[in-house]
Amino acid sequence: MLADHVKKVLVIDDSEVDRFIAERVMKKSGFADEIVTINGGQDSLAYLLSFDADPSGLPELIFLDIRMPEMDGFEFLDRFISLPENIIKNITVVMLSSSTHPDDQRRAKEISCVKGFIDKPISQDKLQQMMTG
Repeated sequence: MLADHVKKVLVIDDSEVDRFIAERVMKKSGFADEIVTINGGQDSLAYLLSFDADPSGLPELIFLDIRMPEMDGFEFLDRFISLPENIIKNITVVMLSSSTHPDDQRRAKEISCVKGFIDKPISQDKLQQMMTG
């Protein structure tokens, strides 16, 4: 599904603990050169838009929590897919959830940029499974 190594990852999750675990696991496993963590959808959209003039700094992969208070993962995706093409064209999204509700998975699969679904917390095993497909 993904290359063996990712240059830059963005983790969008309102849980400080889950962001910490994700960052620690990715650093320990050498999964990515750079890991950016943001606690909400609105700030994440602003972050992505900041690369409009120079998309070379964009993340290749976004881990997106589904359940967040101000803007949930699906609301984020609705706005994400309407960002300029030069921003979204090379970004893969993997949904994160503490609940593996079938409706969430079905909904996520209907969105073309979403390439996976992982139950939280992120672990080395889950990252490895995602990489190998």
